[in-house]
Amino acid sequence: MKQKLTTYLIALTSAIGVLSLFSWPVYADGIECAVLPNEICSKAEDSEAIFALLNFFLTILVVLVGIVAIGMFIWAGILYASGDANSNRVAQAKTIMTNTTVGIIVFGLMYLALNWLIPGGIFN
Repeated sequence: MKQKLTTYLIALTSAIGVLSLFSWPVYADGIECAVLPNEICSKAEDSEAIFALLNFFLTILVVLVGIVAIGMFIWAGILYASGDANSNRVAQAKTIMTNTTVGIIVFGLMYLALNWLIPGGIFN
């Protein structure tokens, strides 16, 4: 087992080393946005850039948390509906619903705390 792990680590290190030989050097020529919206890239030299970037990532995080929470509620509903005589499934479904609700509440409190910390808020 230890020999397999060592072999995998050597192979991974070698692959990264070979790939780094063929990489192109990157120079600080100018700011070009690949993923971020232009409104964030245009503020790159400004002191407000970090807040615009944080707002962008928080928006993505809100969407992801919402999708995961809906998925967990759907999964808990399926477990609850299919657990007729199986009390373990019903208990597991109730636990998933409770944990998802607590997670949404904690995320909401984090969102409100960040709204209080960021100048101008993130609700605009």
